[in-house]
Amino acid sequence: MAVCALVPVQVSAALVTWTFSGEVTNAESPNGIGVGAGDPITGTATFDDALVPAAGAFYLEVDSDPVFDLTFDLGAFSFSAADDQGFGLGYPLLVFDAGQLTGFEFLASFPSPHDTLAFDVVAASVLVTDDADGFREVAAGVITAFTPPTAPPPPPTHVPEPATTAALGIGAAWALTYARRRRGRGE
Repeated sequence: MAVCALVPVQVSAALVTWTFSGEVTNAESPNGIGVGAGDPITGTATFDDALVPAAGAFYLEVDSDPVFDLTFDLGAFSFSAADDQGFGLGYPLLVFDAGQLTGFEFLASFPSPHDTLAFDVVAASVLVTDDADGFREVAAGVITAFTPPTAPPPPPTHVPEPATTAALGIGAAWALTYARRRRGRGE
């Protein structure tokens, strides 16, 4: 007789990492931060995919969970989520549309003469503005690819070792032989 036990399963976060890439398409010259047309824009965003609804627009706070992350490089500059001026206050934000990552909002401090630079990456358009000059556009660009993670590999199938299979076969043969002998004696 088989005994079956029901054990509650804890649901774990469905962490995924998306990558994105693009380039600066135009920049003021000189712009004081050294960002120029043609500079690459690359990065990754890691978050719990189970929190993102499949329909509609959605914003996810990257600092809402210590394992969520956002990193990106713009020309010679590198940024991570903790560099956002609003980190700990709900920023940076990842932007989704119909379950797909489409951008992020990020505000970073820069040395003088720039108080802060705001990065708005929405619908694949990149806008870098300088609030020291009243939100003047410093550079703009485009994200050419948001690449979702590949599907996780299927769980491994457990194939018994040859010795285990042989032992099971010998046990089954012995049980059949024993049953036949007992039946033969009882008749």
